[in-house]
Amino acid sequence: MKQREIINNYGPIPENIRTALAKALIKAAAEIKSITIIVPDFSTIEGVITETYGKDFIKSVKNETPITFSGVSIKINIVSERTMSSSKVGDIALCIYVTAKILEKINDFYKVKDEIVVPWMEEDIQLYKKTWKL
Repeated sequence: MKQREIINNYGPIPENIRTALAKALIKAAAEIKSITIIVPDFSTIEGVITETYGKDFIKSVKNETPITFSGVSIKINIVSERTMSSSKVGDIALCIYVTAKILEKINDFYKVKDEIVVPWMEEDIQLYKKTWKL
């Protein structure tokens, strides 16, 4: 059964994005899973995401270079609404500022076992919350 979690957020708050990644890394390390960061478009990376994680981390993710966390090698990649497909999304979907439309698509991806959502604002995920009783 798919696990879903929402990080309460409103606007560009780097601490909430760090919290979401930490949760994803802990899950990935414990269960040896891969993480996909999903954004509405790649311009999102240039702002708060690069500020939050740093240019070196983003470069590694774009190149799909595994990182080591708690002694476990974890594959992390990043996709946008335009480039995402079921074959490109890993076990854990870290959804940053995504729309309801993107969340609906992710629900159909069989490989995704966990979703961690950081909304831009509450209104973006109302239907998602209602559908999954979150």
